[in-house]
Amino acid sequence: MKQLFITLALAAGVAAPLTYPALSQAGLKGSYPVTVSANSFRGSLGSARNSADAVQYIGCRDHGNVAWCYGRNAAGTVASCSTANAQHLAVVRGLTESSYLSVDFSAGTCTSMFQSNFSQLEPKQP
Repeated sequence: MKQLFITLALAAGVAAPLTYPALSQAGLKGSYPVTVSANSFRGSLGSARNSADAVQYIGCRDHGNVAWCYGRNAAGTVASCSTANAQHLAVVRGLTESSYLSVDFSAGTCTSMFQSNFSQLEPKQP
């Protein structure tokens, strides 16, 4: 009986890493630099802050009933928009230092906005 217990314990010890590979590996990580197009900008706040180019930024300023959002890519192309949309303001207020932000705009007005908070997003470094 003691031999059976030892055999089962050894088998469980060997099988556990196979059953739970995430326990023995690092988590998914990603860098999402700022991209700017004619009608959108997107990227991770942490990736922009940590970029080697010292040019990128992305984020929003909440002024109560209106918010301004900005993005600048590594090439220095800037985009911005403002919004008073309640759903957009909720997105702005949900941003963290490692959020991913995506904004569509037209004629200086934000038309669509979402943010994501996921573990793979790069946290802001000093």
